Amino acid sequence: MLYLMSLLFIMTSSFADPKVIYGEDSRQDLWEITDPDILAAAHSTLSFSIKGLILPMGNGNYKVTPTKLRDSLSLCPEVKFGDQPAAGACSSTLVSPRHVLTAGHCVPDQKRCDELYLMTGFHIERGGEYPQGISGKDVYRCKKLLVRKQDNAQDFALIEIDREITDRKPVELETKTYPLRGHQVRMIGYPDGLPSKVVSHATVRSGNYRMFLSNVDAFKGNSGSGIFSEETGKLVGIMFKGDRDYFFNSRRGCYELNVFSEFGGRGEDATTIYGIWPILAPFLTTNLSE
Repeated sequence: MLYLMSLLFIMTSSFADPKVIYGEDSRQDLWEITDPDILAAAHSTLSFSIKGLILPMGNGNYKVTPTKLRDSLSLCPEVKFGDQPAAGACSSTLVSPRHVLTAGHCVPDQKRCDELYLMTGFHIERGGEYPQGISGKDVYRCKKLLVRKQDNAQDFALIEIDREITDRKPVELETKTYPLRGHQVRMIGYPDGLPSKVVSHATVRSGNYRMFLSNVDAFKGNSGSGIFSEETGKLVGIMFKGDRDYFFNSRRGCYELNVFSEFGGRGEDATTIYGIWPILAPFLTTNLSE
């Protein structure tokens, strides 16, 4: 157990930058979502994992290592989702049947690509029923790192997976414009490696053609998460950096959430799809914005 706890800490630390809660913790599991369009987008996201966090079984499926987030990160008892399993490290979004988009720092090179397992089935679709395993048909491998960039404004990677995903549709990309101040956005991803979470009704604080800043509730593991326009449902950005997640309460001996007001803190950074589309376009021949 100590080894698995250490592995989860190392994975989330090396893959992702800190994030934070703004106002109320608005993260929701899929069983709490009723909008079919949001659910469809969530089912077109993938979590990253490696050996040790998921284990192959003889029948071709995978077992999720039963490590609770509270135990792996020494969280205080009241922290939301602390009793759920954590088996991922980064988030990504399906943008064609064979391609996923994530943050550049999640896949620094081909060697890391070769180590990755990508899971489409890591969700909680019934309250209190946590994933104990993942069907083999829902687990993919990173075949090739096609393009990658990482700087203070554009942090993204496009990877090719080992086979086409045919049981769900790629999300629609917003290639004609980018979010501006006041726009409402939604994020879907895997905070701290947990099963997928949806964060709705976030507000863009500032933006330009390369990146934008919003108050989405995000954590390590949300790096690479898709950010969607609440108006159109299209993918408008890729999450990559934010504020600190937790702080240690020495009196209690555990980590508490770092919480700001809705418009406090520094905000969370995302790369715009608009700004990177000229780089992505040669690899993607479908799913263009109308």
